[in-house]
Amino acid sequence: MQKIILGVLALLSIKMFLNLLSTKTPELQNDGTATNTFEEDKPNFRANFEEFKQPENVLAVENGNQYSSKYTYEDGVILGADSNMQSILAEFDFVFIDFYTHWCKYCKLLAPEFAQTAQTLAETDPDVKLIKINLGKHYMTRLAFGVHKFPTLLLWVRETQELLPFTYVRSAEVMTSWVKRKKKAALKKQKAVGEGSSVKDN
Repeated sequence: MQKIILGVLALLSIKMFLNLLSTKTPELQNDGTATNTFEEDKPNFRANFEEFKQPENVLAVENGNQYSSKYTYEDGVILGADSNMQSILAEFDFVFIDFYTHWCKYCKLLAPEFAQTAQTLAETDPDVKLIKINLGKHYMTRLAFGVHKFPTLLLWVRETQELLPFTYVRSAEVMTSWVKRKKKAALKKQKAVGEGSSVKDN
């Protein structure tokens, strides 16, 4: 009987904790395994993103910079915010996203590699845009995408509305190669779909 009571209390505690997450998103402890469990969460990211609504005329402040719908860059990377996330994803065909927090040590280690990736792609593949968004401050985006491990890296493909998780070594060389490969595969898939549609129309 005592075990049953303790089990019920534990479930109630978990439910209360989840309710708190829905009203105020706390900073979660980072264990450095950002990508290990991502595949399990991917369907929820997609569903939540479809319901994501942006607030209008919201300004965010980060590193002393104030910005709204116009994009601000830092080291060649667009600074994302709750107020511009939707417009960024609607404007660009391919967006490589770094979901980070200011308190995460792994995110700080990633920052220079991500900036180098942005510089390389700007020179060799400018159709791909890189953005980073601090989910320790922009809670609507965090809730919309369901991100709880940091850093989390995703490639957004606008044509197919896909979010592809990056799960490899977080170095500039590997990230650059992976993004180019995924873009090439996506374009090839889009071309095949387009040709298939043309055949049916004829």
